[in-house]
Amino acid sequence: MPVAIEEETRLAPRSLVIRRQPVSETQKAEKVQVARASQLTKTKPRPTSSLDVPPLQHQTTSSSHTSVRKQSGSWPLPIGIGMLCAFLLAIGGQFLMEWSITLKDDIQYGRPRTTPLDHLVGHERDAAIPTHFTAINLKGQISIFEVPGGGAEHTHLLIGPHLLILPP
Repeated sequence: MPVAIEEETRLAPRSLVIRRQPVSETQKAEKVQVARASQLTKTKPRPTSSLDVPPLQHQTTSSSHTSVRKQSGSWPLPIGIGMLCAFLLAIGGQFLMEWSITLKDDIQYGRPRTTPLDHLVGHERDAAIPTHFTAINLKGQISIFEVPGGGAEHTHLLIGPHLLILPP
């Protein structure tokens, strides 16, 4: 049973402490019912007669022919066309992006892709002149040209691995 704060503070957990006395059933205020605004005003019927309304006059002339266009179709058609256009635009954007990256790489690195490297490996006649390596990727086949330092007559061609994934 819940207890008030003043009665017991050391045994009751904080979740059982009553902070405010509950309102009894007799103290609850009665609900006031208010009529809706639509129920307050009643519309009065207006008397009309067929003599007050002029007859519809329909004139058709070829020069002033105006057509009333009904909206045909449904709303999914424009949405579907928009989705198709967005899809085609995304695919075209991807192709354009891939083409521009390949063009940038061609301008920067050239085609076919080559990598030059100079290093002292011990094949040279003079220890001060490094050996020159050039790696080339021709349609997925790696070829490495080795030019020993100090002597181009001892050039070797090393055939490397064949790449499974071809570069663009």
